[in-house]
This record gives sequence, structure tokens and C-alpha cells, in this order.
Amino acid sequence: MVRMAQRRNHAAVTQGRVRLDQGDAASLPYADASFDKICATHTLYFWADLERVARELGRVLKRDGRLVLGFRDDGDMRHAFPSKVYTLRSPDEVRAALQHAGFTQVHVESSVCGARSMHWAVAEGQVGRDGYTDV
Repeated sequence: MVRMAQRRNHAAVTQGRVRLDQGDAASLPYADASFDKICATHTLYFWADLERVARELGRVLKRDGRLVLGFRDDGDMRHAFPSKVYTLRSPDEVRAALQHAGFTQVHVESSVCGARSMHWAVAEGQVGRDGYTDV
């Protein structure tokens, strides 16, 4: 995937506008509050502990930032994707994991792409380390 991303974003990488890193989503190599926005599509299937990853994403996200996770419905994929590789979740499970991870404003939008459902979990506002909620 990194090689594919390098090819697709060659000009932006060369110009220094894009940096591609590979790592573990549960232990990101970035400082706290490094990002305004985080978007991940079709990746949460590979996160065994979604709540732990969501906490880590919240750590590197600025407190007024936005997290968007795109994924297909567990019912759409169950027949085609092996459970030994893919952890499939419903929109309700994703919403609950984000809320348990400290995001205060979480909603899931759904749309149909061709014959398949696509879901977008949007999370904003986090309970800070001081216990106060940012919205």
C-alpha cells in the first residue's frame, strides 16, 4: 500500500506536500495534537482493538479536530472477507467504540455506492486530559 501511495502521490511527495509513513495505528509516531483532520478508509477492518486505536487517533488529533472513518457494513462483507484477517463491525459498534474512546460528538452517515453500503463515522470533540469536553 505504501508503494501504491508513493506512485499515486509522486508529485506531492516530491514537492514535500505529502509524507507517507507506515506504522501501527495503535502506537502512532506523532506528537500529541499533531493533526487537524484524520481520515481513514477501509482500514478499521485491520484494527483488532478499535477503541484503543480510536484513543490513539484522538491523542494525535487536535482537540477541535475531526476524525472520519470510512467502512463497509459488516453484513455486506461477511461472506467475502475471512474473519481471520478482517474484523468486521456494524455502524453501531464503530459509534460506540469512538464514544468510549472519548469522542463526544459521533455520528455515522451512510450512503449507497453501486450495490454496496458505505458508512462514514464522523467524530469531533474529545474529553480532554483535564476532564473537560471540547466541542
